[in-house]
Amino acid sequence: MKKIVLFFIFALSLFASDINRNIIAFYDSSKGDNERLNLIHESFEVILNYYGYIVDYADINKDLNSTKNYKYAIFWFSDNISKNPVETVKKIVKLKNEGVKTIIIGSIPISDSNKSYIAEINPILNSEFGFKIGDIWSDDSRDIRIKSSKLKLNFEKKYGYLDSGFFLQLVPSSNSKFNELISAELISENITSLAAFKAEWGAYSNEDKIYFKDASDSNNQVRRWIVNPFEFAKAIFDTSYPIPDVTTKNGKRVAYIHIDGDGAISKSEVIKNDICADVYYQKIAKVYPFKTGVSFIVSELDKKYKGSDNAIAVAKKIYALPYIEAASHTYTHPLNWSKGIVAFTKDSSAKKAMHGTVSAYAMGEVDRDFEIKDSVDFINKLLPAGKTCNSVYWSGDCLPTKKDLEYIKEHNLTAFNGGDSFFDSVKPSYAYLYPLSRYVDGQRQIYSTGSNENIYTSLWTQNFWGFARVVETFKNSGSPVRLMPINLYYHFYSLEKLASYNALLVAYRYLNDNKNDLEFIYPTEFIASVEGFFDVKISQNDSVFKISNAKKLNTLRLDGRVNIINQKGVGSFIYDQKQNVTYISINSDDVEFEVVRV
Repeated sequence: MKKIVLFFIFALSLFASDINRNIIAFYDSSKGDNERLNLIHESFEVILNYYGYIVDYADINKDLNSTKNYKYAIFWFSDNISKNPVETVKKIVKLKNEGVKTIIIGSIPISDSNKSYIAEINPILNSEFGFKIGDIWSDDSRDIRIKSSKLKLNFEKKYGYLDSGFFLQLVPSSNSKFNELISAELISENITSLAAFKAEWGAYSNEDKIYFKDASDSNNQVRRWIVNPFEFAKAIFDTSYPIPDVTTKNGKRVAYIHIDGDGAISKSEVIKNDICADVYYQKIAKVYPFKTGVSFIVSELDKKYKGSDNAIAVAKKIYALPYIEAASHTYTHPLNWSKGIVAFTKDSSAKKAMHGTVSAYAMGEVDRDFEIKDSVDFINKLLPAGKTCNSVYWSGDCLPTKKDLEYIKEHNLTAFNGGDSFFDSVKPSYAYLYPLSRYVDGQRQIYSTGSNENIYTSLWTQNFWGFARVVETFKNSGSPVRLMPINLYYHFYSLEKLASYNALLVAYRYLNDNKNDLEFIYPTEFIASVEGFFDVKISQNDSVFKISNAKKLNTLRLDGRVNIINQKGVGSFIYDQKQNVTYISINSDDVEFEVVRV
């Protein structure tokens, strides 16, 4: 009987279809957007990652390369102005006709700010998408209301007449079959129109019916989801397969800690006349023996520059602790990776430059051998037998270039940082949580998942107790949806002031109080799991799934309560009643199992 079952699984796997998790998202460079600064990356990609999707980015103003590897394409237009609206719409049509499910959020681009092209665009919309833009439009938010919705409304903010909004009349063709999600009404005209719907070719939604941003703030700092973004995603994207999950290991929420080297040799007021790195050793590392990644700026250790015997001795005793993982925070702390602006240089002829209010040096291009390889080599000389440093925590703006990311790969290193997620009383929305990575011209920068104390303290200028608020993000990003691991991320200079030290203790006490419910891992383990998220392949035949290339991945997730039968490579599966999901622990590069819904 066992042989028959194994043969049955093998036979099914021969005919399994691959699950395509790839999305291409578009930004508009003519409006100042790029691969990082756009609403999809800033507010929606984290939800897409939660459902297992991998997002690449492209400029809508450039020629499209092949799109055959993508299942979905997303366009988010906050207004109806485009550099070339007719060509923009034709590009959307091209994607649709190549079989890519097309998701349009916001306005349909019909103008170049000087002229309306609606006469040319409407026939395209009608023939290709089954609707056209009607004659009735209004931006009088007092005259607009949501008439019906299949999605939960007023999720983080109530849709209200005091907010900016618009009514856009969409006129379906006679043979169109749309699955309505939201409808809106122009009250004075007694006219109702689709505001969000799903179609055979993809989906469309007004921006203002699902998402709010403060139009008076050019930085879009006020963000809220009007609909439940998880419901919105599930209504449009396939979420029925075993989803790669980096938030969980052995059924528990993942937690990891990492420290950037800034401030290691600064004097502390917590222990008078001692350097912050030593205060960390005495007051934190010896008290809270959690797995932690610790980095140094090597020029603050190297005696040829700013280092000392004392600083080296402190670094060595920190790295001697069995639960400390070593990393480099570069040699001189580059501040701007794309412009080659560094905080310190060995080049006496380097030109002075400013990085914000910080006096720095302009090198033109970062010396990668020096900043990355040499710094890692220096750290390795400080480590006890059995330990190795192979990791870099990005410094400064934390925006490495494509060349920087390629260098890391070429030298078999790992690296992360950036992202800066919040979800607290000041920024109370899922829209402030960042995704797993930043797409950089075909490469990926893996983000860390927490924000550090520099941001909570207005770049270390005030409110030095502010980092205590990080616990709110720990809680909100883990429940009711476990969207992110816990990441306690800070600099050595948190040990400089009593207020910041006490704020740090709030975070550590939270971790300690909840340690039985957490799975602590090293930063390199988190990086590996994210790489596994991108690498893993999933195929399906009915209820049987085959998971391959899963060496770096620990966990898969399915909605609801399920049983796993006829399994190979599955360690365990645990149902989380609060989230109504099942976590599947895997322990093999190749995994097969059948899912039975309970």
